[in-house]
Amino acid sequence: MDEVFFCNSGCEANEAAIKLARMFGHQQGIEQPAIVVMEHAFHGRTLATLSATGNRKVQAGFEPLVSGFVRSLR
Repeated sequence: MDEVFFCNSGCEANEAAIKLARMFGHQQGIEQPAIVVMEHAFHGRTLATLSATGNRKVQAGFEPLVSGFVRSLR
């Protein structure tokens, strides 16, 4: 590996992963890249990671959420 990204929390790591995945998708010519996330999983409390979180109870009150996530049960 040539580069590293140090962060303070899992939430910050997930936020960076979301940004990198979207940037990579756009570089590949995908207009609306989607990220597969697990249903009932917790990804963090920033707006993007909250949107990725598959728990409606945690998301309530923070709408509109960020789009571009596809939910998987497995």
